[in-house]
Amino acid sequence: MATKSAALASPVLPETRNTKSVTLKNETATGGGLHHEGLDRKGLKADEEDGFSEESWLDLPPALYFLAVVVIGLCAATLLPPPDAWFFTGFGLLAVIIIRSDLESFLIPDWASLAVLLLGLARAIIVPLADGWGTLGELLPSNLWPELWPALATALLGFVLFYAIARLYHVFTAREGLGFGDVKLAGALGVWLDPFSFSVMLQLAAFSALLVALLERGFRQGPRTTLLPFGAFLTPCAWLCAFLLALEPDLLGLRP
Repeated sequence: MATKSAALASPVLPETRNTKSVTLKNETATGGGLHHEGLDRKGLKADEEDGFSEESWLDLPPALYFLAVVVIGLCAATLLPPPDAWFFTGFGLLAVIIIRSDLESFLIPDWASLAVLLLGLARAIIVPLADGWGTLGELLPSNLWPELWPALATALLGFVLFYAIARLYHVFTAREGLGFGDVKLAGALGVWLDPFSFSVMLQLAAFSALLVALLERGFRQGPRTTLLPFGAFLTPCAWLCAFLLALEPDLLGLRP
């Protein structure tokens, strides 16, 4: 099961796209996307009736994804102590999977978002244990709640924020503007962050997506449209912010 990611393109997706099931590479998905005007991309031809293409947005060589996993593992193993290094390596692997899927098919696998969520919750429990917080015999609800509630609160914040954006876009444009895959992904990524680092992550993802959109527009002429997979921007920014948060709780001096 996978869910359509957000995308950056012109507002041409129909209102029913978010609930219409489509089959892509033997996976079931539901549509959606964040829209912006004036973009075009080879392989993504948005027509007035549908506005969505199942073709790849950007084809990167598999070796590049493998290199990304290696770099992530080396950074985690070098700069973080176990077991935090293991969690961030797993998070990085899932991030690469999500990025590749989103770039190639505008799909964010539900199992990958769920794995990010569960891995983050496990980290919120196990890392304090490794730091001398207690023993496995002390894993009682009263002891776990102080460790889990900040992660769960930020996850809820991310989910509600992205869901609100999607609904407001629909209210003001009468079109679906944000894929539910990104709504669920935002909630899953939230367990790795706190509210401040989540806001930094969101700003980084939005800025990088906007920069790519402007570059696309500069290289293309005419009011053509395309879709930018927002999950492919959101996920690496979340990993980076979570990694910096693990290294420096003040986010290298950014926290007020």
